[in-house]
Amino acid sequence: MSIDDLSPSVESLASFWENAGLDYIIPNTGSEFPEGFDLLGVLRQLIPSEMSVVEIGCGYGRLCSTFAPDKYQGFDINPKAIAHGKSRFPNYNLNLIKPWESLPKSDLTLAYCTAFHIPDNELGRFLKLLSSSSDAVLIAELMDRRWRREGNPPIFNREPEEYVTGMLAENFFLTNILKLPYQRYDCEPWNINRDIRLTFHLYKRFK
Repeated sequence: MSIDDLSPSVESLASFWENAGLDYIIPNTGSEFPEGFDLLGVLRQLIPSEMSVVEIGCGYGRLCSTFAPDKYQGFDINPKAIAHGKSRFPNYNLNLIKPWESLPKSDLTLAYCTAFHIPDNELGRFLKLLSSSSDAVLIAELMDRRWRREGNPPIFNREPEEYVTGMLAENFFLTNILKLPYQRYDCEPWNINRDIRLTFHLYKRFK
């Protein structure tokens, strides 16, 4: 069976993350930012400082300091990650969430390296969740199906066009694209026949 044949539910995957602790949040390289570039600076470039942001899949809040505490809310299904984040970033609003629980209203919803954890059969539902509470959505990850793999957790990487099509179904259009090499993967065997760039897609709602 290939990864394309897997159809696990988000609820079943949630049980994995509920017990994963701080593992798998970022590649185990000894660096908090294995991307190899100023990720927080890139997010500040894409997201105006006056916008309120809800991040889904925030982990322990690695990205929260990009934003002012009163402009940011983070949500994750991993209780250990949220507990760690609350102790590390006490001024930030980090919250435990259940699968498919609705998100609070904000100017923008951020999904950084989160959507590729969503199985294909649940992608439409996930994009609807991202789109339901804001007029802007930023999705960023390695967008190349050749990264797909089975395992714990399985990874459902997609082509950029799949997100464009999915967001169009939610009445959102793509306004900005940015691609930056992910340093952790810019070496063999990772960079052989794969796109090792992080792709940032900024979407806005049709008015």
